[in-house]
Amino acid sequence: MLIESMSQQGLILIVDDEPANLNVLSDVLIAERYDVAIANSGERAITIVNRQLPDLILLDIHMPDMDGFAVCQKLKENQRTSAIPVIFMTALNDIDNKVKGFELGAVDYITKPFNVRELLARIKNHLQLTRVTQNLEKVKEQLSLVLKGSNDGWWDFDLLQNQAYNSPRWWDMLGYTDREIESSFENWQKLIHPDDRDRVNAQIITTESNSQQHLLEFEYRLLHKQGHYVPIYARALLQRDDTGKAIRISGTNSDLTAWKQKESELQQALKTVHELNLELENRVAERTQTLQRLMAAIEASIDGIAVVNEEGKYIYINAAHLDLFGYQHPSELIGETWKVFYYPDEVQRIEQEVFPIIGETQKWRGEAIAKRRDGSTFIEELSLTMVQGVGLICVCRDVTDRKEMENGIRQSLAKEKELSQLRSNFISTASHEFRTPLTIISSSSSILENYSDRLTEDKKSSHLQRIQSSVNHMVNLLDDVLTVNRAEVNKLDFNPEIVDLVTFCQNITEEIQLSTKEHSISFFAISNNLDETDLTTLNIRCDVKLMRQIITNLLSNAIKYTPDGGMIYLWLMQQDNNAVLKVQDHGIGIPIDDQTKLFDSFYRAGNVGNISGTGLGLAIVKKCVDLHNGVIGVESAINEGTTFTVILPKSPNISNSPKRIHEMLIN
Repeated sequence: MLIESMSQQGLILIVDDEPANLNVLSDVLIAERYDVAIANSGERAITIVNRQLPDLILLDIHMPDMDGFAVCQKLKENQRTSAIPVIFMTALNDIDNKVKGFELGAVDYITKPFNVRELLARIKNHLQLTRVTQNLEKVKEQLSLVLKGSNDGWWDFDLLQNQAYNSPRWWDMLGYTDREIESSFENWQKLIHPDDRDRVNAQIITTESNSQQHLLEFEYRLLHKQGHYVPIYARALLQRDDTGKAIRISGTNSDLTAWKQKESELQQALKTVHELNLELENRVAERTQTLQRLMAAIEASIDGIAVVNEEGKYIYINAAHLDLFGYQHPSELIGETWKVFYYPDEVQRIEQEVFPIIGETQKWRGEAIAKRRDGSTFIEELSLTMVQGVGLICVCRDVTDRKEMENGIRQSLAKEKELSQLRSNFISTASHEFRTPLTIISSSSSILENYSDRLTEDKKSSHLQRIQSSVNHMVNLLDDVLTVNRAEVNKLDFNPEIVDLVTFCQNITEEIQLSTKEHSISFFAISNNLDETDLTTLNIRCDVKLMRQIITNLLSNAIKYTPDGGMIYLWLMQQDNNAVLKVQDHGIGIPIDDQTKLFDSFYRAGNVGNISGTGLGLAIVKKCVDLHNGVIGVESAINEGTTFTVILPKSPNISNSPKRIHEMLIN
């Protein structure tokens, strides 16, 4: 039968076929506030245990049908009941029965008749031992899981006993399997690069500290099995005795060649727990030593490691984690929510995107924008693992520098690709544009060479002019390419001077008009859009050569892409501190999809057909406008015409707001 629960001391099952013994033991234990269950046979005891696990069993050896030895054997064979401590009760005091009882798994025995004080002391001692062992096993499991989340190798050197331990991950960094080489301080010394050995040893030996524990950090190289050296970052805890003598050094090694990897794992091999029949003090001491080693390894890790409970609050944070976020002591963060490390937008993203994945897979790896104590942010590489009964294990590091380097590489590759495309376009364009003038030069020079005596002076002069015109065309093409190239590398000369833009535009208009008979170029200089009063003078600071490039290219394009002839308009206006140039034609127009790429080098619209061109003119115009701190815009419709608008400050040092520039472009 079961006796009602009275306390939290523990449930004790008494198994004895003598009612008197059952009554005495029950009264004694109930008086000490234990919960008691009783069984008068071995079979009844097995039934009770299967229904409710007791914390301890007092088991009589000599019982009919099934004796105490048989009951104990059945309990120990069942994994569910094997851990219940069993104390035999016997009236016999012979050694054989005691040995047999211990061999079957009993933890103790008491001799009838009972000494109450001895009985209670033994029960209390074994209940405490069982509970402490269970707690230590749980803590051991928790710390083991934390270490497995790290990518560091753990090592421990006992300098007094000349004993060493290196974790499997420590050997794996060097290409060895666990125990392929004996772990020892001497073998570690042999693996250190000769150039690093004296420096590392000097730091270990000569480091001065007033405390018995001192944290060391150093970089060195270890010999890999394949013959090359692996760069290592080590964090170690040096322990000294009361005299200052170094007695133990424990730490972690991080492979610096693998720092780009997104997952970090802590590998830890735990020593086998000693037999449960050792003294309680010895067991506690052993477990405490193991915990100290594990905690030293975690604290020595270069990765930030923390544990968050089910409420989202920190219950553990290592030194690297504190340093990463700008804190000094764990007490500043223990009990705080994880949200303290992120701004609201990032908190919302993590809750909406990351937590559902953790809920499904129990883990997540990725990146987040984290916030330091001073409010600054960095890119955080984060590994999250949910462990039942422990919480959320977080392993993190700052990868801002790595991301910036990756972005720089991507930008360099994009720039290289762009330059490669420009070279390809130049070769294609040059091949096409040089072919016609070279053909003309070849044919005209051949005629002059072979038939000069038969040609009139006018014919000879005509062929020479064709050759000269073709040469000029190729020279202009090369000049355009060189101009674009100089602009790309910011070596385009810019020498501003005071220029009357009205007279300047008039002269260029007259020059270009001489080159075409099918088009008529009209130039208008007015005060502004609202006041059409003639503008007689407009002085601005500009580079004369670059300004000629702007106007000449825009007018030449207007003529070229109005193949049927017609009117070309050039307007010059003054608006505030700006000079506004507009060139308008009624030609073939520009497709809307091409307008965003017009100013790219070698780009030509899709509707130009057989109209010759290099795709460099507008690129040159854009570079020249940029050097003047100006802007250029375009409005165009297919088969209706195109208008280019250039806005230049009267001085390159004057700039306009984006809103003002937009207003001038649309007006």
